[in-house]
Amino acid sequence: MLQNMSIKTKLVTLIVVSLVALLALGGATFYGLNAAKTHMEAIGADRLPSVEGLYEMKANGIDLRLTNLTAAVYETDYKAQDKFAQLVEKRKLNWAAYEKGQKIYEPLAQEKEEEIAWKQYEKEFAEWKAADAKVDAVIEKLSRNTDPKTQQALFVEFYAARDTVTPITNRVFASLDKIIDLNIGYGNNDVKLGNESAQNVKLAV
Repeated sequence: MLQNMSIKTKLVTLIVVSLVALLALGGATFYGLNAAKTHMEAIGADRLPSVEGLYEMKANGIDLRLTNLTAAVYETDYKAQDKFAQLVEKRKLNWAAYEKGQKIYEPLAQEKEEEIAWKQYEKEFAEWKAADAKVDAVIEKLSRNTDPKTQQALFVEFYAARDTVTPITNRVFASLDKIIDLNIGYGNNDVKLGNESAQNVKLAV
């Protein structure tokens, strides 16, 4: 067929075929680069901030639990009002930092499994916050009390509140760990897919 074409027609055909090939290559390159960009953006815009916020929550949750343990140290110190008052203030700072981490995480995009895990966490968190408030109330009373017998009675309340909040706290931490692991997994997958897209572009070019 090409033998019967004029040189001009052959040149035009060659140019058209070349242009089509270039357009196809350009399309594949654009798609590959765009896919890589999407995966990298997901890591920077969602996964890293998610893990940052979640770790902030977990770290301050651990601090809150340590504060509860610290309060018990002063059980028989009947002049520890200032110590209890410091613990009350420290708990306020921990909760403020915890909620800051939560505000970082909450507006970010979630995968379906992550969304389900977060809803479970929200139920546990509400239960935890209510139970922890009772611990806080007792420590606050201890910071104002000067009577040894009243302090002894308050510590009975304290241990009951602490024993109630501990298993709830453990469930909250387990849910946070699950959501953290999910986000790390999503991030690793985005890195993998981004690298594959970039490799496909190299092969196409």
